[in-house]
Amino acid sequence: MQLSNGTQYMLYFLHDASGNIVNKVGILVNPDGSTVNIPSSQISDTPLGSWTSPTTGTTYPQNWAITVPGGQLTVMAAATSPALA
Repeated sequence: MQLSNGTQYMLYFLHDASGNIVNKVGILVNPDGSTVNIPSSQISDTPLGSWTSPTTGTTYPQNWAITVPGGQLTVMAAATSPALA
């Protein structure tokens, strides 16, 4: 995620087949390009909704409240248009 102040976050929440988080990785990229590893214990995600695939019927989490050191970020899925045939 790129913030308006030049800060970036690279966050990974890796799930197993059951949907449980098995690993979390966080890196803060400062505006000057320097990086800081964020301990996994200091990042979390909370789904704010879900989306169900019309093709498979599988339901996935969608939109998240992400907690990082110093605050919370809200990540919202962008609306997409139908694929062209």
